[in-house]
Amino acid sequence: GVTPFTKADEAVANTQYKTIIAKNGGATVVEMVLPSLATGTYSLATQYAFTYVKDGGHWEATAGSVTITKNENNKISGNYEATAGAGVSGITSMKGTFTDVPVN
Repeated sequence: GVTPFTKADEAVANTQYKTIIAKNGGATVVEMVLPSLATGTYSLATQYAFTYVKDGGHWEATAGSVTITKNENNKISGNYEATAGAGVSGITSMKGTFTDVPVN
């Protein structure tokens, strides 16, 4: 079976590249590339919009959305649900939340 990933130990949002990156042990596990980091809902159907890295493989979302519910005081919060994708055997969808991720 596939062990679900539960929590990153580090996350950062970057305004220049409009990315949200979650890391575990210094290695990227989730990367979201969005059109904006402003509050709102964004599609994950765009290539490279959502990538999950597991055991050297890359799972890319082909459907779903990320919603940024708060972007203030250099911190960003929201949630995501990637409802379809491909690239890593056994993974069919992902969802989660991010809270007070530092923006730089």
